[in-house]
Amino acid sequence: MFPKRAVSRFQIGQEDISGGNFSSKMSQTVLELLKQGVGASILVPGNGSPSNTNGLIISWVENKWNIDIESYLKERFEIVSHRKLSSNKEGRGVLLRRKGNGENIWVSHWKGGANTILDMCSHYYDWEGQIHEIENQKSEYELEKKKIEDNGMRAITFAYKQTEVKKLVEDGLC
Repeated sequence: MFPKRAVSRFQIGQEDISGGNFSSKMSQTVLELLKQGVGASILVPGNGSPSNTNGLIISWVENKWNIDIESYLKERFEIVSHRKLSSNKEGRGVLLRRKGNGENIWVSHWKGGANTILDMCSHYYDWEGQIHEIENQKSEYELEKKKIEDNGMRAITFAYKQTEVKKLVEDGLC
């Protein structure tokens, strides 16, 4: 028998958005990136059903914002490429292109272990859509990650970067 699992904490920037009514106050940019990043792996061919953890996060986002992530992504994006990080790092990247916009703008989305993904980032969004340099916050994120792990939970981090190059980039992410 598996222990019952739930999303007990979901943090954007320095703010825990898992409780309260952040939905109406959250930046639309941040919400769009959240939907893309959480669900991007759904578009990966042959990926099958989301893992337990990924499925749990997708379900939480769908319930919180009343959206069908799979339909949302399939209507708006096409997958260009995807890959896992090297064997000693935990993470997966997906390169998406928006359908029908006539532009050559691609978006790299990465998801994985906090240490790995945070090392790839130079900035972060807060829930209001403001971009901040991450360097001054990395030690705080490390402390938060340790608290999460000490409570028997797993810290999963999402990052993205918009680019005009058709390449799954790994640096300078938000």
